[in-house]
Amino acid sequence: MNTNRLIKTFKKLVSIDSLSFNERELCDFISSYLISLGFEIYEDSVGDKIGGNCGNLYCYLKGDNIYEPILFSAHIDTVKPGKGKKAIIHENKITSDGNTVLGADDISGIVAIIEAITTIKEKNIKHRTIELLFTVAEEVYCLGSRYFDYSIIKSKKAYILDLTGPTGTVACQSPTIISFTIKITGKAAHTSSCMLNTVHSISIISKAISKINVGAIDKETMLNIGTINGGISSNIIPENTTITGEIRSFKHTKAINQLNKTFKIFSKIAKENNAKIETKSQIEIESYKIPPNSEVLKDFKRACNAMNIQFNAGISFGGSDNNNFKKHGIDGIVLSCAMENTHSLDEYASIDELKKITQLLIELMTIQ
Repeated sequence: MNTNRLIKTFKKLVSIDSLSFNERELCDFISSYLISLGFEIYEDSVGDKIGGNCGNLYCYLKGDNIYEPILFSAHIDTVKPGKGKKAIIHENKITSDGNTVLGADDISGIVAIIEAITTIKEKNIKHRTIELLFTVAEEVYCLGSRYFDYSIIKSKKAYILDLTGPTGTVACQSPTIISFTIKITGKAAHTSSCMLNTVHSISIISKAISKINVGAIDKETMLNIGTINGGISSNIIPENTTITGEIRSFKHTKAINQLNKTFKIFSKIAKENNAKIETKSQIEIESYKIPPNSEVLKDFKRACNAMNIQFNAGISFGGSDNNNFKKHGIDGIVLSCAMENTHSLDEYASIDELKKITQLLIELMTIQ
């Protein structure tokens, strides 16, 4: 592994704007780089489907042995504020200039994959057949991987680089996430007129929210109300109020039940107050759990042991592309990859951890 090249590539990729739905330039850079290393490249048309300027990028490199292929994945979009990112190199970490996120989520994962393969090719190390999938719009409920054609994938095991924490940490479980919208329609009037015939939509929303548990429902389930929008002026009874929220649960059926319970409560309050109600929901991703005796975990433990890295299996209450991989029959685990304080201006990448995850990927790509 070439540490100087690793950092230089990281700095280069950070400088490329790649907000969700606008990943074109970064996708082109990765494509050109991997073609030069001998990969076969295929970009799908998901961008057209989701309103982006780029599709998911699938890459294939035939191995030198008869062992089964293995899939590595990272997403190529970043969150806001992410325009004009700059990587500032410190003694043992990389930060932004403080005006944007750094984009280590998920530039760290991309760079580790690229450097691992570059090292393998340079040193002519025998490796397994390697499949790569760089996804778009992951930060928008894993939208890119939701529509990918998984019949292309040959691997049955995957490593997804998209987690905080020290190298060796993996997430083996992730929740179902359901987003929802509730709109209450009442009857408006000017506050100077008689209010007896009005229906105050914000008041109804407030009453309904007071009847549900917001936050942790139990150890497996949570409900959040994220936005409330209603009214047009301080002197007009608000006719329409809309809220958006989401439900997360490690058990898919519990998430569905919580959604139904929430809609039922809002519908009851709306009816009692002579208001109309409209509800919409979307299952964004479905929960999964990788068992401790799975082959993908065994291989990862073996690689950690070979490098004397401490293995730590845990859970994540966030979603990732792995939710969609598992739905399509691929056993994957999500790996920590040198990113910390993600989705904030304080985001940073540890150089030591970046080196460790790169070395660990080399081990996974060449493990027999």
